[in-house]
Amino acid sequence: MKRAAQQVAERLVKKPKTDQPDPQPDEAKKATFSTVSASFRTSPTSVYSLNKSFLLDSGSTHHIINDRSRFLTYEPADQLDTLIAGDHEVQIHGYGTGIAYAHGSAGKAEMYLQNAIYIPSFHTNLISFRRMKKGGFSWDTDRNTLIKDGSEFCSVTDIKDQFIIKYQPVSDADIQ
Repeated sequence: MKRAAQQVAERLVKKPKTDQPDPQPDEAKKATFSTVSASFRTSPTSVYSLNKSFLLDSGSTHHIINDRSRFLTYEPADQLDTLIAGDHEVQIHGYGTGIAYAHGSAGKAEMYLQNAIYIPSFHTNLISFRRMKKGGFSWDTDRNTLIKDGSEFCSVTDIKDQFIIKYQPVSDADIQ
């Protein structure tokens, strides 16, 4: 598990070679860094405004859930199980089937997230599009929807430059 997560992180954060100039302009570097840090930031001291939301992440290889109550099944992890998030190693607390709720054309849609990882310190909840695609879903980015069996399954909303399946605002109690 640790090695696979580290390989994904290494692919996402490429270090420039010191003997060649970086072809990206300064603004592109800032945008790239901002995207990576927003997708993988962990922090025990501050609450990310999308902490309780579920983000659709095309780069994530695993579903990550930060709230134990979102799991239908749960098995504790070994103390050695970790995930590399940005430049941090984060302890995985457990695995199981999680549930996320979304809004579809027929009303409330339930998403069962198999083999989800529980990391209570993670800044948000991630739904791996890679895993969804393996399960037969497609992402219509023009219509902002997830498609299953040729029909709209749920909508995807762009909030704070993130693709959101389920937006749940952080309350004042969560900040304290």
